[in-house]
Amino acid sequence: MTSVKIKFRKSTIKNKEGALYIQLIHNRNAKLITTRFRLYPSEWDARLSTVVTDSADNNRNTYLQNVKDGSESEIRRIYDLIALLERRGDYTTQELIEYYISNSFNGYFFPFIKYQIKKLKSENRIKMW
Repeated sequence: MTSVKIKFRKSTIKNKEGALYIQLIHNRNAKLITTRFRLYPSEWDARLSTVVTDSADNNRNTYLQNVKDGSESEIRRIYDLIALLERRGDYTTQELIEYYISNSFNGYFFPFIKYQIKKLKSENRIKMW
């Protein structure tokens, strides 16, 4: 059984965004995966382990929603990898991380495209030729 939790590490520099990271614990071996997602402390709900998306700034709200969707997608991807490794047999936390990293390039293209589409739609810049 592997425990997967998403957590927030605030920046040591005041007024700078902190990082979301994923904590994996398997057979009492803990590993961390730092994500590409950055947030301010006020944008993270530690009790619910989720992104707070009620910013006054519309552009920031769009960004926060994309961070929320992206982090949920990363967690789903990790659970898919865990299911794959469990079907294969016993595995280590390091093997899980290696699978995650080797599949990361493929995992970023479509979320990036979805982000661009949402951004263009929110700015009314979608055009069909």
